[in-house]
Amino acid sequence: MALPRVSAETYQQAGIVLLVVAVICAWFGIDKLVRSHASGNWPTVAGRVIAADMWYDPESGLAHRVDDIAPRFGSNMTTRYEARVRYGYSAEGAYYESDQRNWFSGSGDSWESQHAILRRYPKGKTVPVSYDPADPSFGLLEPGTAWASLPLALFGLALSAAGAWMAFGGAEAWIRKSEQVQEPAAYRPPAEFWPDAPLK
Repeated sequence: MALPRVSAETYQQAGIVLLVVAVICAWFGIDKLVRSHASGNWPTVAGRVIAADMWYDPESGLAHRVDDIAPRFGSNMTTRYEARVRYGYSAEGAYYESDQRNWFSGSGDSWESQHAILRRYPKGKTVPVSYDPADPSFGLLEPGTAWASLPLALFGLALSAAGAWMAFGGAEAWIRKSEQVQEPAAYRPPAEFWPDAPLK
């Protein structure tokens, strides 16, 4: 059964859209990899933790602070917790405050893992802060290569190749070729099996 015919322009437009989305994904992944790798060599200054709190949300968005030292709803998979550590530091002649702990700060997890972060960064503790020399307001407590961005970069590059293939006619040509499947010829017995066949 032949597939519905789609114009070459449709394949090209879909490929262009896919290519744009893929390039954006790849750019975000590669940019984070490059910047995070460079952060290992950023200048470091002494900072101080000015706030360390646990936040939770059992449904959609971390909007409540946990004031007690035990999980309010128990340690389960339906409640997402996030340790929020805010610190201050001085760099390049100015004072800054940030809650960017690492390149993936803001991603909540279980109570145990997030509570371990609060134990590591209690309020009042002096901590080393690495800051971007091009933008001193961007600091990190845990610099280093964000390898978790590698899958996004690879996915974007693979998707870019697929988008380019579609945009420049590869998909359209492949589908047209798959439609050119000839029906098998009907079987016809040799002439000697036909009673009215003329004698040779």
